[in-house]
Amino acid sequence: MLLGTRKYGKKVETLLTFVCGALLGVVIVSCISNIASKSENTEKHTPNTSNGGELSERVRISCMILTSPENIISRAVHARDTWGRRCDKLLFISTEEDASLPAIKFDVPEGWKSIWAKTKAAFRYVYDHHFNDTDWFLKADDDTYIVIENLRLLLSRYNATTPVYLGRRFKPDVAQGYMSGGAGYVLSKEALRRFVHGMSDKRLCKEAGEANEDIEIGKCMENMGVVAGDSRDEFQKETFFPFKPEFHVTSRKAKSRHKEFWFWNNWTYYPLVEGQKGMSDKAVSFHYIKPNMMYFLDYLLYKLQPDGINFSNLQNQEKS
Repeated sequence: MLLGTRKYGKKVETLLTFVCGALLGVVIVSCISNIASKSENTEKHTPNTSNGGELSERVRISCMILTSPENIISRAVHARDTWGRRCDKLLFISTEEDASLPAIKFDVPEGWKSIWAKTKAAFRYVYDHHFNDTDWFLKADDDTYIVIENLRLLLSRYNATTPVYLGRRFKPDVAQGYMSGGAGYVLSKEALRRFVHGMSDKRLCKEAGEANEDIEIGKCMENMGVVAGDSRDEFQKETFFPFKPEFHVTSRKAKSRHKEFWFWNNWTYYPLVEGQKGMSDKAVSFHYIKPNMMYFLDYLLYKLQPDGINFSNLQNQEKS
């Protein structure tokens, strides 16, 4: 009887030793994993993407960047390697093919006078070949910088099946206003359908020829019943900017400003609030961005993370 008890006790002791060892192993592995995870997060900062995954699935954007053969190396490749990577579909529109981008060739003359013809050809191409790939269709220049995540957030307020287009809204020449070409503008799926079906109708759209592309497409949109949407944020701050960031963060009161520059003089559709007070913290675009600045903006937006700063508190302080 005593011998059996000893054997039983020994088995229990062995079992307890095994269980304790297994638990200790789990704890050690868990600790190592946590340390590795923290190290990886420190070395590879991932920007805050709350809602980003859901929006990237629900709000899909085709990006058309207008460029030219002489700007492929000096501009276009840098747009491709920075913000262009975040588009769901990326197309470069040029007058020569270039497999490195790739760029699509259109048989229109090169130069400012042909931008209107080039823009119409680009929208027709994306309608014919990629209409069902995405729901929103962005036109930008090769020196425009787009924050795609913020564009998705803005577009999530709208339905792509309704005729609407958005950008930085100017007021001259078109009753409902038109969107700045340099800041970029985006058409809903229904707006694109109407534009392509009606662009050859002289009663609705100007024929190819010398013209201000952004004004002419604004006239087309109005004639086709496409609404010029409000791209401001919930605090009525602008999100699309037709100039460099440093231009917009200061006001005409700065000594370096030309007070009579057209932008300051009753050009914007909504009341102009100068400086940072009129700029949304969900900015979508800037224009006249040189290649070095594109990479710099990418770093500031997607890499730099000031330690100890609570952005929610900063936003609340600025609003109060």
